[in-house]
Amino acid sequence: MQHGLEVLKAPDLLSSMNMTVQEDRATLDGASVDTVRDVFKAWVEGDEAKEELSEAPYPGPFWYARYTYCVHVDAAALESVARAALEDAKRQEAVAQRAEAAGRPVPQLRSRDVGRIGFVNLVRLRLRNVVDDTGPEVDPEDEEHDEDEGDENAVRIPLVSLDPERYAELFSHATFDGLRSHRRKGDGVSLVG
Repeated sequence: MQHGLEVLKAPDLLSSMNMTVQEDRATLDGASVDTVRDVFKAWVEGDEAKEELSEAPYPGPFWYARYTYCVHVDAAALESVARAALEDAKRQEAVAQRAEAAGRPVPQLRSRDVGRIGFVNLVRLRLRNVVDDTGPEVDPEDEEHDEDEGDENAVRIPLVSLDPERYAELFSHATFDGLRSHRRKGDGVSLVG
């Protein structure tokens, strides 16, 4: 985060970056996207978020990425980040050994080369999850249901994509849709970012 703010020439904003972490193992370990979204929705509708929003220049949560998206770190994401860190360390060590053997200074890997493998899950809170639907009641058996309805509103993104610039771009739902539409085969991690 700090590096991203330095690139944007705004390191003074670091102190204002506010992350709210939910660590309810009983609810979140092995949770589906829909369960994560429900926990996030409860936070958005709770006192902490309401107090923050009461001081915001625009009313309503959907003006701000903080109240529209949450980051979910499941076992696969945690493993990918740990594996990426280990691979990055091994790569840096190999580069250092070659440089030292050649009598050159040890270069640091460029930040864009580091951590590309690790990912987290970005989950979008849908408007219909927050605003009461006043439309006609639908029989749940008549609706098309997937096992995990949240799939179209969640995407794996590279950990390095959580920088301030990309985070700010989430204001546009088209950005999220772009993340979903360009993904690697196999692990489904977004190529946009």
